[in-house]
Amino acid sequence: MPPYEGDDLLELLEGNDEDAKQKVQEGLRRARLEDENRARIHGELAKGVLPPVGSRPGDYTLASNVYLEGVDPGHRGGMWLKLIYEYWDTTKNTVPFWQYVEKVKSDYVLFSQIAQLARLDNQAPLATPRHFELFKAGVKYVVEEEKRKKYRVTLGPRLMRRNVQGHSTFLDTEEIWNYYKGKYAALSPCNGLSNAQKNAQKFGVTLKSAAPVVKPVNMLSKTGPGDAKGWLIWVWGKDDNFYTHVGKLGRFHHSSFFAGGAVKGAGEWKVERGKITGIVGLSGHYKPPFEALVASVEFLQRKHAVVTEETYVYLWEKGTGVPKPILAQAFLAKPQLYKDSYDFHEK
Repeated sequence: MPPYEGDDLLELLEGNDEDAKQKVQEGLRRARLEDENRARIHGELAKGVLPPVGSRPGDYTLASNVYLEGVDPGHRGGMWLKLIYEYWDTTKNTVPFWQYVEKVKSDYVLFSQIAQLARLDNQAPLATPRHFELFKAGVKYVVEEEKRKKYRVTLGPRLMRRNVQGHSTFLDTEEIWNYYKGKYAALSPCNGLSNAQKNAQKFGVTLKSAAPVVKPVNMLSKTGPGDAKGWLIWVWGKDDNFYTHVGKLGRFHHSSFFAGGAVKGAGEWKVERGKITGIVGLSGHYKPPFEALVASVEFLQRKHAVVTEETYVYLWEKGTGVPKPILAQAFLAKPQLYKDSYDFHEK
């Protein structure tokens, strides 16, 4: 059992405030249970057993494909952990899984070999030095309520958010998206480079089998229907508040807002000067069903945040995969019709 700082605190509280003592004891009990739970999960993973993750209506937990991100103390990106897990399992590696993850974390060549199994848009690999840095840093998990307020949206006829000065302003997703697009483009070392071998020069290694980079890597997550720009990710929390931010590859996901905790709904939206003009229910981390999108739009309508004649819900035509904008008014009138006639997720 690992040492707990609270054990020393209990000694200091001996004979003093009984209420404070009980709070410390409860905190210690929860910490030990958490450690035991993590040890159990890690033990199962080390044996090659991936625990199933379920969801129930109105309480959607992390999907199994990113479950590892949630149980990893460093919350490294689920997309990479999944690849590492599959590689580790396929190669029948005898090193315990989490020890193997630490090995990958310290070996860019190994990371690149594994990460190149995946591609973004079938062109840009997930194996550049910038991706390696993001993998090591891990996904941001917002644990403290006070810090979560930064992403909270005030619902109403015009959506409001708190700006960097702490003042309320109209939410404009494209404005935020463009700011981070420029910021992340400046951080990406792969701009202007022709292949991953040149990227690897930063680390003093050569990747003979590296796939070519056809275009600069956009470190912002792809959001919105088709080739749309200026969309942000959102979640509907169990506290009935909506939270939004720009999706950042390997750094800020739907799972970030509630530190991997359950949510009522999740997706992406386009908001112009406080007015929702487009919304989808896509989330690779939670994979909420069609019903979650319906419930989310209904809730937003009750809060006067959805203008039924101006807000569009996007679904995808079966067969062609073309995004189809549907007025929220029509969508809410006959949701089952649209569920049967369209694909809920982009193909």
